[in-house]
Amino acid sequence: MSPIQAIKDWYVSLDNELQSDIAYMFVSLTLGDRQFAPAAAVRRLLQWFDVRSAGTEHEDALAAVTFRASFEYLFADRFTGAGWIFPEQMFKDVIREAAEGKEASKIATSAFRLLRDQNEMERGR
Repeated sequence: MSPIQAIKDWYVSLDNELQSDIAYMFVSLTLGDRQFAPAAAVRRLLQWFDVRSAGTEHEDALAAVTFRASFEYLFADRFTGAGWIFPEQMFKDVIREAAEGKEASKIATSAFRLLRDQNEMERGR
């Protein structure tokens, strides 16, 4: 099994909400395709996996490294106090922009949910 196929298999094993969050962040920030709604971003990411796995071994490996590096950058430290500083500010900005009617409103609901869950976890300690 190729590296990118292994990543795709892991990705599709996740629940729909996680798939949507990961896809939207990856597609919009890494691939620069910001016109996709979260559900459409899942299809776009699956398409990206398929295109990359159809390439050469080097292209496949590069795609795997790209996905892993982006994933690490976007999500690796999400559950540590220090790791939440960047995403927390980004999510607050998204919610503010959504209130102003800007493009970021596409992920405002998810951002609000993630911030709420983080605050609940911190209160539960």
